[in-house]
This record gives sequence, structure tokens and C-alpha cells, in this order.
Amino acid sequence: MNSGTGMDKTTRDALRKMVMQCRKLLEDATSEALEGHYGIHLKTGKIDEESRLGAMDEHDRDTRTRLLAHVEHIRAHGVSATSSVEQLVREISFTHLNRICAYKMMEKRGLIRETVSRGMQSTGVSWFMADHPDEEHLWNLGHQADVYRHFLEWTGHERAKDVAALFDPEDPANGVF
Repeated sequence: MNSGTGMDKTTRDALRKMVMQCRKLLEDATSEALEGHYGIHLKTGKIDEESRLGAMDEHDRDTRTRLLAHVEHIRAHGVSATSSVEQLVREISFTHLNRICAYKMMEKRGLIRETVSRGMQSTGVSWFMADHPDEEHLWNLGHQADVYRHFLEWTGHERAKDVAALFDPEDPANGVF
């Protein structure tokens, strides 16, 4: 017997388990990016001095400033250092998950060119490079991940015109790739 979902208990349990595994993978990847690139540690809530981090360009420094401001905003509500970083990780993870789902739905409805279905091989990336020759040059130099990040950032800015809450250009999650 099902509860109106159209799925039996075994299917619902399997789906719940898969969702929890995906959530853990996404949160782990987010915390690794925060720690490895921005010096924000999930387990301790510790934030490294910028001087201890590797070379950061202006984009990275701006992202780090936004991330730290967001952590401080969370802490200002009486949340501990560790819990504030945990909350940041969850927020960034779910923002990216929601964006991926939104891109997939827009792709399926023909509202946008393929963006995430085949990752860096999605057709939208080729169209993006055709309009941005400097990105195609980077791609040809072997910087495909950078070009894909630029493509997703550009796509997010374009989508912000229609879905501002999900693709807010000021969201600190934007810089965590």
C-alpha cells in the first residue's frame, strides 16, 4: 500500500537513501572546496589567515570576502563557529543542487541550451565559446574546467533576470565551484 505518492515503501526508502548519499557527496565536495581553496574549515569552524592560503586572484579574494561576511552574519545570530560553517556548507550545497535541477528542467523544456546534462561537453558550452573567443582560447590551452565555470557563471547571470532568488549574482555560493 502506498501513501498517495505512487511509490511503494521499498522505492521510497531507496530514493531517500540515494538522496541522502547525494547530499553527503555534495556537502563533502563543498566543504573540501571551502577548506582547500578559501581556508574555511568545517570540522573546527576555524578560518585561516589569507596569507596562509595559496595564490588567490581578485575573483577568489572577492569570493572569500563574501563567504567570510556570510559566516559572520550567521555567527551574529549566536551560532557557534563550527555550526556557522556547517550552515554555510549546507546553504552552498543546496543552492548548487537547486540550480542544477533548475538547469535540467529548463533544458528539458527547451528554454536553454544544454548546460549541465553532459557537464563540460554540454552543447551550451560550445555556443558560449563561439560568442566568447577568449574562452575558446582558454579551452584550447587545456583550461576546460575554468571555461565551464565561466559558462555556468555567465548562464547564472542570464537566468538571474528571470529567477533572481535562485541565481542571485551576489550570492556567496557563486564563487564555490
